[in-house]
Amino acid sequence: NEGDIYIDDIDNKINQIMRRRFNPMSTIGENIRFQREDKNLSLQDLALKIRCGVQTIQDYENGARIPDTQTILKISTALDTPTSGLIEERF
Repeated sequence: NEGDIYIDDIDNKINQIMRRRFNPMSTIGENIRFQREDKNLSLQDLALKIRCGVQTIQDYENGARIPDTQTILKISTALDTPTSGLIEERF
C-alpha cells in the first residue's frame, strides 16, 4: 500500500534525525513553532486542529516530547506544510 511506504519513509527520516548530533526534539519543536507562528495560529488553534492538549503542543515546541509519526502527519496537515518542513533541520 502506497501510504505504508510513505509512513515508512517518514519513520526512516525521523530515525536519521535521531542519529544526528543536533537535538532532533528541539529541531522538530522549533519547526513546529516556526510554522505555527508563520500561519498566525495560536497554541490553542493548533491543538484543536490536531485534537490534542495545548500542553502537548507546548511540549513538542519546547523539546520536552517528540511527536510520533502519525502526529507529525496531523501537524503537517493542520499547518499546510510538507512533513519535511517539520522534521528537517533549517539552516
